[in-house]
Amino acid sequence: MSYDFMIIGAGPAGYTAAIRAAHLGKKVLLAEEGDVGGTCLNVGCIPTKALIHASQLLQEARGADRFGVHLESSYDPAGMDAYRGETVTRLRGGVESLLKANGVTLVRGHARILRPHAIQAGDAEYEGSVILAATGSKPAIPPIPGIADAGVLTSTDLLDLPAHPLEHLCIIGGGVIGCEFANLFLNLGKKVTIIEAKERILPEMDAEISQNLSMLLKRRGAVILTGSGVTQLARHQVFVGGKQIDCDEILMAVGRRSRTDGLFEEGLLEMDHGSIRVDSSFRTSAEDIYACGDCVHGIQLAHYAAACAEWIVENIVTGKPQVHLDAVPACVYLNDEIACVGMSEQQARDAGIAYHVGRYSMLGNSRSVIEKADRGFIKVLSDEHETVIGAAMMCHRASDMIPLFTEAVACRRSLRDLSGLIYPHPGFAEGIHEALEDTWKDATHVIYRKI
Repeated sequence: MSYDFMIIGAGPAGYTAAIRAAHLGKKVLLAEEGDVGGTCLNVGCIPTKALIHASQLLQEARGADRFGVHLESSYDPAGMDAYRGETVTRLRGGVESLLKANGVTLVRGHARILRPHAIQAGDAEYEGSVILAATGSKPAIPPIPGIADAGVLTSTDLLDLPAHPLEHLCIIGGGVIGCEFANLFLNLGKKVTIIEAKERILPEMDAEISQNLSMLLKRRGAVILTGSGVTQLARHQVFVGGKQIDCDEILMAVGRRSRTDGLFEEGLLEMDHGSIRVDSSFRTSAEDIYACGDCVHGIQLAHYAAACAEWIVENIVTGKPQVHLDAVPACVYLNDEIACVGMSEQQARDAGIAYHVGRYSMLGNSRSVIEKADRGFIKVLSDEHETVIGAAMMCHRASDMIPLFTEAVACRRSLRDLSGLIYPHPGFAEGIHEALEDTWKDATHVIYRKI
């Protein structure tokens, strides 16, 4: 039997591509050696956000007195772990049902590309028109002296909370993964130390977000060491320069690298620093073989991987992909969420763009006051033509509100397109309206001093 699409990897990119191709009437084979859903669903986005949500409930219970509500607060690590597992199992079952309902042939076992139009999955060989590699990534482990004997944990290891009864967690890496785990364990009442080699945590995001988050984490007891490289590791010890940090566990959170082990014979596909090299249409160096998601160099986000997969399928089948790939929102899931899209101020400066900033402090937002939310803000960037080029926000429900700005950046909407909309009251989204109007220093709920 010959297939129209043969897809290796059933993570967000792989299963999205499979379902989209099936919707377009194509015969699809999907090969997966692990659990359907990939890293994101099984040991990444979903289980971590489940644990973060549970820890936030604990944090809210501890602060319920502020609302005149008196609660006893404690947590059961085994119960949290069971909730995490139930969440993952339910969503994984949903994906498997979708694949079955759409007629996708799911093959279990390690898959490798034999040549263009042929793969091996398990003990069988399959042929088809197009091969798509979507094999994802795995945690990066840097060659730090002593790491082999230090018992370092990855984000996957640390998901098993009952196995790690700790009081002090040392996190190497102040990016998204490191900050989310820091927030989780601070919520659980643990001591947290973050070590980041660059000059600020979340170094790839807006500088104001990094500064604000650093302040909030420190206020909650976190120790943050930036501009600091780890020189050596030992069991329960991290050495930063001449300083020794004693801890119960060490989390390595310095990023992820492409998973391509055993995917193809050496020389079949060109590589780019450990990732599969692709062109602007996600074509590899071999005929009719494509790749997307974390196994290629670039943005490592589940929603971007899924969007790229959909783009590839639509481009091959119809020649008219409907997905916008040039505006990718990035989110960090903390007690106050972080979300960004488009350009940051630094990127606009580096590009020589004459930009304008509208900003609103969420301390004055009615919904934030009701919920006694921490200090947050919404910021929007526009060019000289009043076209939205970027946005950053740190507040409750930021991940739910960023799509408005994603659409604005992707479709080049003007500030006035957005400011002319009606925003519900009381709601966090009212802060968007205030930030937009602050560009002209005309926000209703801001006092402007006259010079």
